[in-house]
Amino acid sequence: MDEDKKEEQKEESGIYILLDTSVLFAYVHEKDAHHLSVESALGAIKPYKPRICIPSVVLLETMGKLIREGKKSVAQAKKILEDKLKEFDTRFEHRSINHKIILDRYKGYSKSDVSKLKAIDFYIVVEAISISACLLTCDKEMYEKTKSKHKKIFYLGDNTKTQLPKLIKEVEKEFHGIKKPS
Repeated sequence: MDEDKKEEQKEESGIYILLDTSVLFAYVHEKDAHHLSVESALGAIKPYKPRICIPSVVLLETMGKLIREGKKSVAQAKKILEDKLKEFDTRFEHRSINHKIILDRYKGYSKSDVSKLKAIDFYIVVEAISISACLLTCDKEMYEKTKSKHKKIFYLGDNTKTQLPKLIKEVEKEFHGIKKPS
């Protein structure tokens, strides 16, 4: 395979970053306790042009939280999400997860803490693993129960334990030789 073809394949693959609800909500809601750390993390990786993957359940949960906790109308919440998501190459439901994948993953994780996550969190983790995406979360429980099974999970919660340096290192590793940030 010639160099141009290799470069094209790398360009197509890129790095996938899957956001969980805690991260997307923190990013779009300035009053969230994790807003600054999430904004810093996404700002730091933005020059690498990652593909941001958002499961539909995350979008729905975030919309609901903006309306309930952010005291936004449906129209306001929709506009906030649309405006913020324009900043990235955003994908929704990168690939459909069928029942076989979920059942196989559940069987594989049945003796680990991952299976003890809430159903929605389990789905998000399975999707991240299925597409080999970096999973960003501010959910301490999700992080703790998943880190042994998915090495590409990054906790962006409180400032003392942020994994921003680790995330940047992973992004740089994934993009090595593909595209240098400008």
